Amino acid sequence: MIIAVISLGSKGYRRLRIMQNRAKKHELHGIVTLQDRRVQVEGEFVKPTHETLDVLSSRGIEVVFVCAAPNARAAIFGQIDLEHCQTFSELDLIASGYGCLSVAEKQGTRRHYFSSTTLYDQDAYAIAAEMRGNNRFAFRYHVGQYYPDWHPWERYQDFLIGKKGTKGIREILGIELPWLETCFGKIVDFQSSARQITSLEIDFPGVLRIIFTHEAGVQGQLMLDVVTPKPAHDLDVFGDLKPQTVYFPFHSHANPDHWLASHAAFDSTKSFPNPTIWRVLMMESVSETEFSVPLPSTAFLPNVYVDISEKLEEKLRIVCFFKSEIGSAPFPRSPGNPEGPCGLSWLGCRDQVCGGVHVA
Repeated sequence: MIIAVISLGSKGYRRLRIMQNRAKKHELHGIVTLQDRRVQVEGEFVKPTHETLDVLSSRGIEVVFVCAAPNARAAIFGQIDLEHCQTFSELDLIASGYGCLSVAEKQGTRRHYFSSTTLYDQDAYAIAAEMRGNNRFAFRYHVGQYYPDWHPWERYQDFLIGKKGTKGIREILGIELPWLETCFGKIVDFQSSARQITSLEIDFPGVLRIIFTHEAGVQGQLMLDVVTPKPAHDLDVFGDLKPQTVYFPFHSHANPDHWLASHAAFDSTKSFPNPTIWRVLMMESVSETEFSVPLPSTAFLPNVYVDISEKLEEKLRIVCFFKSEIGSAPFPRSPGNPEGPCGLSWLGCRDQVCGGVHVA
């Protein structure tokens, strides 16, 4: 496959670097007008680079990543042969100039893909699965970063999202809204307020607050800003959930993060703050539990087994997203391990409250 990346700023540069590592069988081209940028990219990893879009037809480009500024993408799409190229770009909230993409999709087999990288975050999948079918909760979500720190290598006054049409708050919304709807449902109503609370030379509010109502009745508050000195990405989900069963890692895992999380979670299951919890289950984790210190007090002795056969294929697919954590057999975290007899222990839990043997 022949792939081109148009515009080699921070996004385009990152795309090329990732594809060079993960798509080595494909032919990569970079397109950017700046000569010094082409020299830099060619010197580091990608040859060739080009100055104009003429290369798209002359080199038989099949896939195009448009990584230009939001206010420049539509003009670029107008110069691409959409009948012969699959196109990709970051999602943004500027609607003008995208009609050619809709026409191309209706007339042929080629499609344009708007990427929102947060949708690939496994935390988003986990939240969506937990909230599915439940509307007895609300959320607060704060996303922010001090605007001059977004691109510290250039003057923030010259940075594209410092402009009113492509302002930083709009950029954040394009990233965050898709996964919020995926997790909490379609947004059916909202209220917003904004205020300028910074002396930075920007022509848009430094803080935006939006209150959402989702189709299932879920209420949420989104706070966005470009003034917080410490980058923020904080989600707080709360409500009358009243869990009855809680799962968390086994307390003697080899990984210190696991046993810290285990002890913290167990402490939160006390009956007086959470009287609805009646069952606490500690899970075995492959490559962690079997490397615990082999003492009677730390041995994992499962007494609960959960049948996950209907979800096993989906779970294995999600596990494989974490490519750096997966290896070939006999590596413990190999794709086939949970399906074999030795992998049955992946399904085990130790009931710390009820004691006896339970079959779920």
